[in-house]
Amino acid sequence: MKNNNYLASWDFEVVDDNDDFIEYQGISHPKNKMKSYKLFPGLMLMHIDLREKYQVQAY
Repeated sequence: MKNNNYLASWDFEVVDDNDDFIEYQGISHPKNKMKSYKLFPGLMLMHIDLREKYQVQAY
């Protein structure tokens, strides 16, 4: 699954992307991480690790 930076509005960017998982890192706060795991076709589990203050403003 190829994934571009569709979560940039959440202040995250893609670090690693393959068929089993996608890793994200915070843009403003690099210690913040997310990882999406592919469980079944069409079903993903997302783990979010917020180590620094997280705040995003909607446009």
